Amino acid sequence: CHLGNEEIGSASRAAALGGITSLLELPDGPQPCVTAADVARRLEEAKGQAQVHYGTYVGIAPHADGPAEAAAADRAIAIYAD
Repeated sequence: CHLGNEEIGSASRAAALGGITSLLELPDGPQPCVTAADVARRLEEAKGQAQVHYGTYVGIAPHADGPAEAAAADRAIAIYAD
């Protein structure tokens, strides 16, 4: 799920109408999740909006918390190579 151009509520409603039961947001939008605080913020935003199960991948970036912290938070990690 790429939520850069849509909100969690509308994306999850569309998913539910199509029979999809879960969304996982990738960290490649305008505000990617790369820190524990980012993940907490996105999960809080999803409360009350998501019509299906919602989760987020954690991206790796120079200012990120790092893969060890992300793994300890029980999150998936997406790594993009240039």
